[in-house]
Amino acid sequence: MRHVHLSVDGQRFVRERILILESAILLDVGGEQIVIMPNTLCDIGPGVPHMWRGLPAGMLLPNGTRHSSESVMVFFYQEEVQ
Repeated sequence: MRHVHLSVDGQRFVRERILILESAILLDVGGEQIVIMPNTLCDIGPGVPHMWRGLPAGMLLPNGTRHSSESVMVFFYQEEVQ
């Protein structure tokens, strides 16, 4: 489901960064759906509604490869934009 991230005290929206290391995901940001390929850093601004999900195994990706059944991602939440 679409969501936003809040600071620990629940008073501010926070930025989320997702680094896709292997395979691919489908990212919905503000209602726009984008296939995110491996080795991509996604920067989702504070308060922007978003959701992500894995893709079906074997799905043909924009680069001509097939999606494996698993994705590897790193998430980072930043309370203060610097």
